[in-house]
Amino acid sequence: MSADSPQQTFGIDNCRSLCAKLDRELGRLKAATDREDMADHAINFAISAWHLIDWTWKGRQTERLIFRGEAADNAPNRSCTLGAFRTFIIEREPRLRYSGLIANSAKHLVLEDERWREEGTTETYFSAIETGIKGEGQVTSDIFKRSGGWVPKIIVDDQRLDAMTEFAAILDFWSGFVHGETIEDTLEIVEGSQK
Repeated sequence: MSADSPQQTFGIDNCRSLCAKLDRELGRLKAATDREDMADHAINFAISAWHLIDWTWKGRQTERLIFRGEAADNAPNRSCTLGAFRTFIIEREPRLRYSGLIANSAKHLVLEDERWREEGTTETYFSAIETGIKGEGQVTSDIFKRSGGWVPKIIVDDQRLDAMTEFAAILDFWSGFVHGETIEDTLEIVEGSQK
């Protein structure tokens, strides 16, 4: 952590440290044995996964992060809105939409379509995404009792998806995006050259 980083987030100060928290949260979810712990960690995972979009956008906007390769070629410009950047990220990992719905539902108790609208527009953040989850009627989540214990599920219309599988795919995406060749953290370059 850099000396000038904000201390408002218990030492999590960039998208890579938030991604590490995401990894720990999935581990805690997998290790949970009761419904309450499982629900806590599933919600925490969803909130962290969703807000990684914001952290990555802000890092790029402040020029801390430099995009490389395909991301540099296809990402909206550095001064784009958060909504445009969300669309770019969700086109690459559509399951993040589940995290967004869970995170916003946890915050607001219920999610209405208007919350997804970008200010000054009538389009939702996800209107341009052509994926299998576009236009789904209902997305909810719950934890069900099975003979082997509790199982977290994401319910899309009538289909029950294994939350562990969906979350693992989201973690794989974020790990590859923030730790791979996609982005470079300029602060780490500066700190590394000082050693």
